[in-house]
Amino acid sequence: MSTTTILVDKKPVEIPTQPFTAILHNTPMKIEVPAFFEINSMNTISCIDLLKQDEWNHIRTGGVFQPLFDIVFKDDPMKLPEDVSELKEKDEAIKHVAGMVILMFEHAYIKGEKIFLRLPETYLHPRQTRHLMDLVNQVQMLCGGKPNVITKTVEKPKRKKKAKRKGKQQ
Repeated sequence: MSTTTILVDKKPVEIPTQPFTAILHNTPMKIEVPAFFEINSMNTISCIDLLKQDEWNHIRTGGVFQPLFDIVFKDDPMKLPEDVSELKEKDEAIKHVAGMVILMFEHAYIKGEKIFLRLPETYLHPRQTRHLMDLVNQVQMLCGGKPNVITKTVEKPKRKKKAKRKGKQQ
């Protein structure tokens, strides 16, 4: 397995990578992954807003997009519209996941780039959020990686023990 350097609060940290690497980190940490293509809520929505009808026809009729999209929305199955203008009018959660699937497939599978998903849960209801790792695992397998390989940047902060209160005992 190869490694790459990421920046955690501007400090370099070496992490192991595979064809598709998932990085799990705590929210207050500022993570920068210069060698990876970043997928975030801004470029997923933009991806859909800029999508042309002929591109959408190719994407939605292929055998990859709908099954990947359905992973996140398995609790709320839906048929995506044939017309791209109707897709562009959908809720942000739908556009975000559609854009995420398109960008993950394009950059990780087709171009062979390493990708960084920044806050993929943005716009999603907890019902959909709980299926995000299933999507990540499926894309990891499509890209030749092993599923469930997650790199943790730091350990979960340990809670301080509460001091016992002195005073009256009842």
